[in-house]
Amino acid sequence: MKKDIHNFTLDYFIKHQKQLVKKYKGKELLMDSSGVVAAFDTLKEAITAGDKNIGYGKYSVMKCLPGKEAYTATIGPLISIR
Repeated sequence: MKKDIHNFTLDYFIKHQKQLVKKYKGKELLMDSSGVVAAFDTLKEAITAGDKNIGYGKYSVMKCLPGKEAYTATIGPLISIR
């Protein structure tokens, strides 16, 4: 089974995170099946370039930050008290 682009780019980011952070810390990384295509200052710039140059659904964008927080989300229950 072929890995989807988002799983591929997440695995790539985790594997190369240390080197990527040294080079691109704080940037939005435009990534495709070859790895990092470009780095941008804003999410909007990265998405615009991805749609134009790679094609919708064929790329991922990740904020380049150190640590597990860069690729991990904690989701808790939503509680409503009346």
